[in-house]
Amino acid sequence: MRCCRAHNLVAIELAFNTLKLRKICESEHTATTEFGAQLALSLKKRLADMRAAESVEDLAAFITLHPKPTTKAIFRLDLADGFFLEATSNHEVIPITNRQVDWSRVNRVKLLKIGGNNA
Repeated sequence: MRCCRAHNLVAIELAFNTLKLRKICESEHTATTEFGAQLALSLKKRLADMRAAESVEDLAAFITLHPKPTTKAIFRLDLADGFFLEATSNHEVIPITNRQVDWSRVNRVKLLKIGGNNA
């Protein structure tokens, strides 16, 4: 588990659905080659936001799709040009409060895909 050194706060821990997605997210060059400069920059910023957050709840301003069935912790984060980064809780047991995902307790996230605009 990673911690923010300045405040000893638990930061979001990221995992990746595929090796290709991991390479895109970890390499600005690969992201630019795959999606172009504007989307690569947007992805870089959103990943920085995720790494700075303590939980998914901290990312509420960027989330456009909340899970319809409340037991599925899948969400999307806005990127540039109508693209999104789809992700899910990566907890073995999804934190639930009052029969809904407790986003304030979701700090392990698995990135699933980049989608939108024919992606």
